Amino acid sequence: MQFIIRKNTTDVSVIMSLIDPTTNGPLTGATITDLDMTYTRPGAAHIKVDATALAAVNSAHADNKMIEIDSTDAKGDYRADWPDAVFADGVDSVALVIQDVAGRQVGRLDVSLINLPTAGAGGILVDHNTGGADNLAYQDGGVGIDNATVKAFLKADWDAGNRTSDYVKGQTTTDVNGRWEEPMQLDAATYTFLFNLQGSFGPDTAEQAVA
Repeated sequence: MQFIIRKNTTDVSVIMSLIDPTTNGPLTGATITDLDMTYTRPGAAHIKVDATALAAVNSAHADNKMIEIDSTDAKGDYRADWPDAVFADGVDSVALVIQDVAGRQVGRLDVSLINLPTAGAGGILVDHNTGGADNLAYQDGGVGIDNATVKAFLKADWDAGNRTSDYVKGQTTTDVNGRWEEPMQLDAATYTFLFNLQGSFGPDTAEQAVA
C-alpha cells in the first residue's frame, strides 16, 4: 500500500491493515504490546520500538502507540501513531512495518514524502490551520467556499491602503471545504488575509500573526 504525505508533517496517525501470518486473513485481537513498530528511511538504520496501547481509537496522538479499530466491523485495521522523525525532510520515502511477537511482518506501508507547492518567499509555512484548526479556512456558516482567492498582505501595508498586487506576500485558492489548496511561505509578521470569490462571496479579511 502506498501513502503520500507532506514532509515535516507532525502527529501522524495512520490506519494500517494487519495480516495474520498463519491464516493470511485479517489479524484481529492482537495484543498491542506484542507488536513492534519499525520505520526505515533511505540511508539510515531502521528504528524499532515496542508498541504500547492507546486508550481509545479517538485518543490524542501519542508516539509509538497503537489500537485495534474494531475486530468485527474493521477486521485487521489498527491505528498506529508514528513519531515526527519518521516524516522529517531529508528523504523522499520511508517504510513503516509492523511485526508480531515472533518477528514476522504483519503490516507494511510505503510512504512517499513530498514538498507541496507554496506561494511566498518567507521561511514560515502558513495554511488554513495557522492560529488553530480551520482558523483561516474560508467558510460560510460552516460550509466551505470553493475556488476562492486568498491573498496575504502585511497588516501595516493593508492599513496604509497599499493593496495592489505589488504588496501581495502570498496567494492561494480554496478547496470545496474552504481550506487552502497550497500553503504560503511568509516571514514573521502580522498579516491581513483577503478572501474573495468574485460575484459570490467577499471580499472578507482576517488578521493573523505569523511567528
